[in-house]
Amino acid sequence: MKCLECSRLCVAALGAAVLSLGLARSQGGPDTKALRFDRAALHAQAVEESLKPIRPGVPGKTPFWNRRAQMFLYVPAFEFEPVRGARIYRFTAMAYGPGWSFEAKDPKATLEPIWKHLPDGLLELQFSAIGLPRGDALRIHGPAEYKPLTFEKKPGMAPPSFDLAPVKGATAYRFTVRQPKTFVFEAEHPWAPLTPIWKDLPVGKVVLTVEGLESKGGKRLSYATYAPNGRQAVVFERKAVFNGPYHEPAYDYIDAGERWLRWLADV
Repeated sequence: MKCLECSRLCVAALGAAVLSLGLARSQGGPDTKALRFDRAALHAQAVEESLKPIRPGVPGKTPFWNRRAQMFLYVPAFEFEPVRGARIYRFTAMAYGPGWSFEAKDPKATLEPIWKHLPDGLLELQFSAIGLPRGDALRIHGPAEYKPLTFEKKPGMAPPSFDLAPVKGATAYRFTVRQPKTFVFEAEHPWAPLTPIWKDLPVGKVVLTVEGLESKGGKRLSYATYAPNGRQAVVFERKAVFNGPYHEPAYDYIDAGERWLRWLADV
């Protein structure tokens, strides 16, 4: 009974708020349909806000909160350990972007469906199987040997195919081609935020490595180690900031509220 009473109170409060907005509009208040958001300005604001690190870590002072995080909207800083003798560090981010994809029933299909869209140069192919192992449309991964394949597209080159064996249970195969791009900057510490390159990184997979150098632009001593796992690289997903409009609403907020109240009254 208490839950029902709370629900009724919430509905009553929401209804009163919507009706008061409607009354204000009928009495000459602002017309919400005339309001327009400056999407470009909102996107620019979102980009600038994403360049501000959220509590970046500093060894011995501030803990790194993102040890287990794999996706980042705001510029991250990673817990790379110092390299002995290094006076400066070179950060190299290999970004893959969203890429171009298509599906085919034959694992040896050519890349013809997306070939004309692919730029010339070094490209990477990711191959995965799609199946119905339990009667529902679930994606299944191919065998471990199906790692990304690297190839080069040259002017006038015909769409290639690859010697990929069928996967048991697969009903189709998804081909995704990406063009890796490299972004580089240098900083005094191996845990510096990725601010200098964050705005330019495309949305998608990023592989980050950090090298210890003798001096600016000097000889490389060794790769820095990422403290949480002892490896020499961090793989993460660069997420997209707001860049609307994503779709146009069928009704504005007031009209939607009024329609909902009318529907509620008829229930």
